[in-house]
Amino acid sequence: MSKKNVPGYCGLRPHSFIVLLLSLLTIIVFWRSLSNGFVNYDDDVYVYENPHIQQGMTCNDIRWAFTSFYEANWHPLTWLSHMLDYRVFGLDPRGHHFINLLLHLLNVLLLFRLFEGMTGELCKSAIVAMLFAVHPLHVESVAWIAERKDLLCAFWSLLTLIAYHGYCCREKQIARYSLTILLFTFALMSKPMAVTLPLLMLLLDFWPLKRFTKSSSFEKIPFFALSAVSSLLTVMAQNQGKAVMSLAQDPFSHRLTNALAGYFVYIRKMFFPQNLAVFYPRSGAAFSSVEILVAAFFLLFVTIAAVKMRQKRPYFLFGWLWYIVMLIPVIGLVQVGNQAFADRYTYLSLVGLFVILTWFAGDTAGRTACMKSLLKSFVAIIVMMYMLLSWNQLGYWKNGSTLFSYAASATNNNYVAHAKLGEYFFRIGDNKQAAQHLFQALQYQTRLANVYNLLGIIRGSQGNNKDAEFFYTVALSIDPAMARAHYNLGRLFWQEGNINKAIEQFRQAVRLKPDYQSAHDALLKCEKIYEIQNQKRNAID
Repeated sequence: MSKKNVPGYCGLRPHSFIVLLLSLLTIIVFWRSLSNGFVNYDDDVYVYENPHIQQGMTCNDIRWAFTSFYEANWHPLTWLSHMLDYRVFGLDPRGHHFINLLLHLLNVLLLFRLFEGMTGELCKSAIVAMLFAVHPLHVESVAWIAERKDLLCAFWSLLTLIAYHGYCCREKQIARYSLTILLFTFALMSKPMAVTLPLLMLLLDFWPLKRFTKSSSFEKIPFFALSAVSSLLTVMAQNQGKAVMSLAQDPFSHRLTNALAGYFVYIRKMFFPQNLAVFYPRSGAAFSSVEILVAAFFLLFVTIAAVKMRQKRPYFLFGWLWYIVMLIPVIGLVQVGNQAFADRYTYLSLVGLFVILTWFAGDTAGRTACMKSLLKSFVAIIVMMYMLLSWNQLGYWKNGSTLFSYAASATNNNYVAHAKLGEYFFRIGDNKQAAQHLFQALQYQTRLANVYNLLGIIRGSQGNNKDAEFFYTVALSIDPAMARAHYNLGRLFWQEGNINKAIEQFRQAVRLKPDYQSAHDALLKCEKIYEIQNQKRNAID
């Protein structure tokens, strides 16, 4: 139904009514996130234990945001966003959650504006935005403070596409073109997943803009160049952070099968969003040969069908390729981290599937009043169901205990969930439960340096220095660059009176992490003690 045929509601124009409805639905669902706290999974390194964030918007910290590859990423605008949040809200998680909610709301309205402006279809665009607003797979991107990068990237990406539409539909001006490039640059500086935007622009040229020509393709060259630069920076950051798995660790055949399964799994989760977890271990997501073949044939069948229908139903090919293209950077062909899948990767990618379903349903319903009424009722039921599921999912993000307890129950062999539960219980002083979960994590995955380091701290606090030294040593054998384990081992040697070994460990910690203030302080104290001891020995001699 086009916007000309939509009646007004409650004295409001149709467009204003839809904007109000989208806003209310989004706020009703995600307001619950404001009662949640930080979680001990990236929120620490992104906010509450990051000294650069907590020093505010100083020149040095702004420089750090643009020049560092901290946490194996280069996303300066994301860092600046967290700095601004801390400046305003401090460590009150409600403020950080509120900004995430606000960004998600803006993304919902921008998505509606994009498709309504391009297609002129008010109701269909509203349904796409509605599904995007309340889908349970999007809870992770909104409820997780550390996923601010996802929301920011989507915000600048949608603005980029809106600016691109404005450039295409009006007299082409260098100013509009330059604005589009600038917004695209902001998207890349928020999260490198925006590298696929030039391909999405080509898809928009095919449908609904219908301007796909050689000249329109040449317009994308600067955008592809920026994507290439962003990709290079990302590879450098991930290599420095040792986040990329080698082919020896994860063979290409395994990556390919996981990628095929991933495309299928995300579609299944779109229709049946159950057992959603913050981390899906690769070891717990093994697929049989039959399942991989089914996924491959399904993807091939849908792709062929979309190509065949490109004339009659161009939105089908558009939506399908949007989904495929948007997931390319994170589908696992270049494996970063140990996760098999991640709900946050669907934040913008599912838009393509929402477009297919909405436009196809509109075509199928035709002009019959009865079919239209049934379709509206069905959409209302689906939206309400997704709202309830999202509301329930938000409750699991209350704190680390609720989040990882649910993740452990919803997945198999989830060593990350048990490791993080161990960390959570350690922080609240329950060392017994902490140790139980840490040893449980080691049953699923033995090479966990952080887990051994934490077990060393627990054993050291219990006075068992021999076990503590063993655990620290194992941690360093797994990750020799782990500054915290060097620092903890140094403290252990210090307590035992072995100042020489303590100094050696503290120096390693400072070398590996120059801004490690505790290690700096400990090193200075130990060096002073060593100096005094030398002076006493010299005096005796």
